[in-house]
Amino acid sequence: MRRFFLSFLALFLLVSPLTAQEWNNLDFALPDLAGWKSLRMINPPQTVEKEGSSGRSLHITAPFSAYESGAVCQTVALPRVPEVAIFRLTGRIRTQGVQGNGASLYAYGRVDGQALNYTESAAIRGDAPWTAVRLDFIADDRIDSVRIGCQLTGGDGSAWFSDLTWQALPAPADVSLEPAARSYLDTFFHLVSQQVLYRERFDWTALRRTADRLAAGATTPAETYPAIRYILGRVNKHSGFIDPATAAAWAGTGDGEEETSELQPIEQATGKRLASGIAYLRIPHVNSGHEPTLRNFADSVRNLIVRLDGPNTKGWIVDLRENTGGNCWPMLTGLHPLLPDGPLGYFMAPDGSEATAWIKKKDKIFLDTSEMGQLSKGKYRLHRPKPRIAVLTSGQTTSSGEVVAVAFHGRKNFRSFGAPTGGYSTANSMFPMPDGALLNLTISVYANHLKKAFGAEITPDEVAEDALAAAERWLLQQ
Repeated sequence: MRRFFLSFLALFLLVSPLTAQEWNNLDFALPDLAGWKSLRMINPPQTVEKEGSSGRSLHITAPFSAYESGAVCQTVALPRVPEVAIFRLTGRIRTQGVQGNGASLYAYGRVDGQALNYTESAAIRGDAPWTAVRLDFIADDRIDSVRIGCQLTGGDGSAWFSDLTWQALPAPADVSLEPAARSYLDTFFHLVSQQVLYRERFDWTALRRTADRLAAGATTPAETYPAIRYILGRVNKHSGFIDPATAAAWAGTGDGEEETSELQPIEQATGKRLASGIAYLRIPHVNSGHEPTLRNFADSVRNLIVRLDGPNTKGWIVDLRENTGGNCWPMLTGLHPLLPDGPLGYFMAPDGSEATAWIKKKDKIFLDTSEMGQLSKGKYRLHRPKPRIAVLTSGQTTSSGEVVAVAFHGRKNFRSFGAPTGGYSTANSMFPMPDGALLNLTISVYANHLKKAFGAEITPDEVAEDALAAAERWLLQQ
């Protein structure tokens, strides 16, 4: 124990120079947001007098230029650490009219342009007074810099941020866990070590030691959540942990077990007929597991197709460039008039074994033999069967967005345009934890209808900066 404590203390002494003085303008006192960079802002962020007390605060207000979110951030170098170290970012947030995911602080590590160990504080929504928030960021030997930021996600309202601080947490004197916390970690490691993709590549004993260090002193399952999220990030970038409250909200059960009938406020698909006579559909992410909400989304996509279709439609564009994932089944169900019958793709092992098909059959979408989505209305037949379809992708096309891209991939009447996808073309499955939390574990890779496996980014047929124009040109060639 003494030997471990001394090594851990040395680790924190090594990284202790990364403290508040290396960050610039955390109190927002300097003019012109010195040290900070704004992202996706239409209205420039400002520093204003802090309401109710002395000092200044950062003011962010919607709308934003993309993804219904905006942020102000800065990045500093981090001396390499030999194992792990924990840093705490604290601050205060006030909101007015904020909907959606809300206002929060965030932090993540960076190496070679890749983001690692993303974490965020509790989100503040509605009309909230000044509220203290915090996050604990875990640094490890992969990371060479850290980015912190203040963000507003959801597309509405205003948020104020103040009194930011950053500190290295001291090494724990006691690394033991109470029985409830240890049992919870036992359950987690049993599941992840048996289920996650490429599980044979990892030293699970070493990862468990790291988790025990990060959860040192934990008395409840909730106090092990940061360690669990960190371990999932080490084994797979697509796996994740969903806490009990978020899991209940995602399923639409609220505080009870029964699903509510009220629709969740998710972004809907949009569409239009272009001047060229091409039908254009924009399919966003679907962050919900609530059946009435999913059915409503699928219905809205199907209804858009009905409205845009006609005997003179010259082709279809399916825009997935801002589709960051979520639930793929309502996307595929709504798009069923554009999809061919039979296998659309597979979830399978990288070697081609254990393949489970996603299938369109009788205008319904199935995973193997299980129906995965329903429409309130019946089938629809296009005026011009087997149309030419262009799919637009970008680096923001991830996870379930990549499922939709794969469903069209490799077909003679299809072509994709834009930029390579985000590289999350792996399939996840939910595993319940004892307290109602969910492990969202990556267990297989995507493959198209010909069993061409992916598992990483998907490069479009034509890399194009102006993907929409390139798609129109191709569709109008015929």
